Amino acid sequence: MRRHLNIDQFINELVGGNETAAEQLQEFAGYCLLGDCRFRKALVLNGTGLGKSTYAEILRLHVAGLNRTLNLRIKDFNNKFEANRLSYALLNAISGAFDEIYNPPYLAKMLICGDSIVAARKHKHDSVVIPFCKHILITNEIIPEHINRVTYRIITVTCLNQPTKIIPHLAVDMDPRQVADWAQSGLLRLLINGRFSDI
Repeated sequence: MRRHLNIDQFINELVGGNETAAEQLQEFAGYCLLGDCRFRKALVLNGTGLGKSTYAEILRLHVAGLNRTLNLRIKDFNNKFEANRLSYALLNAISGAFDEIYNPPYLAKMLICGDSIVAARKHKHDSVVIPFCKHILITNEIIPEHINRVTYRIITVTCLNQPTKIIPHLAVDMDPRQVADWAQSGLLRLLINGRFSDI
């Protein structure tokens, strides 16, 4: 019988035992299940530690779903045809230098807050989309202190720890039911508290 890996153990290693950061990652997973952007936050995973992309992959496979996950830079949504993909997406996970993946900031804030955006489909009239897609920005950089996390509407989780061992295909080997329960618990706490932990 195949042994599934534990989501809580992975998250604990990812954040080096930081309980608040672990709660934020669980709450963000739950936030991806909501059909709106009421909490108006994106998640930035930064630092030199391993596992940032694995976290995003776990959400892609077991929370949002393969068909409802995008991999587009913020500036790509200036294209109305790409913007149309926001009509169904639950998650957008992108990686790179922060200044490159977050630009332009005005559009990033619109997307994070769920403001309406003009979209288009081939051979159709333009339409207005109200996005409910959540955004994870993955970077090896440490986010500069001058970036106002309220203005930029981001939750920053720094990952510096190295896991005790590298497990290939870790995201695939997670128990989907356990991850779903974990994400739903995060959503419940988020809804009860009305905000992300420690914000």
